[in-house]
Amino acid sequence: MSLNGIASATFAARAAFPAKTCYQLYGPSESFSALLRKEITPDLYTPATTAPSKTAKYIGQNLAAQALTYVKQIKAAVPEFLYELGSQISRKEFLTTKGIFRLPGGLKQIQLLEKKIELPNADVKGLLSEVEDSRVLTGLLKVYIKNLPQPIINSSELNEFERALDNDETFMQLAMIMPDMHLNVLRYILRILRAIAARKKVNEMNAE
Repeated sequence: MSLNGIASATFAARAAFPAKTCYQLYGPSESFSALLRKEITPDLYTPATTAPSKTAKYIGQNLAAQALTYVKQIKAAVPEFLYELGSQISRKEFLTTKGIFRLPGGLKQIQLLEKKIELPNADVKGLLSEVEDSRVLTGLLKVYIKNLPQPIINSSELNEFERALDNDETFMQLAMIMPDMHLNVLRYILRILRAIAARKKVNEMNAE
């Protein structure tokens, strides 16, 4: 699933998980937001469906093959590259960028940044922190997600997810059957999109 698809789904869902829907897995006292707090063990054994580039460490690599970073906010591990990229996108000065995901970044800049981060011994965090145009970072995130050997949400399940957006319990049930690492990544991206939507009056990226 592309980032555009995830963004549309997230914004349509009001950019945050509803707080009052209960799900039987967590018991009557727990809420839908428990999904964000759930401790999840990374699925390290999901095979890639397509062979990634022999030289690429990030773009085109299966999620399970990438180095992981534990993210305290979601109590789960995500690919280290995704974490660093998301951290830069979430900088305060970038969250207020108008159309941060809607408007494209410079293609040549995105391609150059992609080449630099894939170089041996590249300082990924340093390279990402030097980017001054937030749309270059969001453009690189779109490239990263688009080139995953396995989509975050399988195409066969995508329609079900879209239909479930107005039914909180069904949406959560679908999320719970996703591979753990895919769910971790989805949750992390949702946090980024929620932070952006919270500043909709400035960045013009609202839930509609």
